[in-house]
Amino acid sequence: MSEDDTSKKILENLLIVERLLAFLVTKDLELQKDKVLTLSELGMANAEIATVLGVTPGSVRGTLSQAKK
Repeated sequence: MSEDDTSKKILENLLIVERLLAFLVTKDLELQKDKVLTLSELGMANAEIATVLGVTPGSVRGTLSQAKK
């Protein structure tokens, strides 16, 4: 396995770990808004939050925008 292949595999595994941790952090939260806010506060990008929660990035942006009001 080349160094580039190893790096790609490590990155793939880190993304899986990130998604699992995001799930664990938000599993007890009932409202989607609370999940979005929590993941955002943890530093996740909108696209990452959308992927984890199974929504669109636009939905995440809208939720964050509403929360700021």
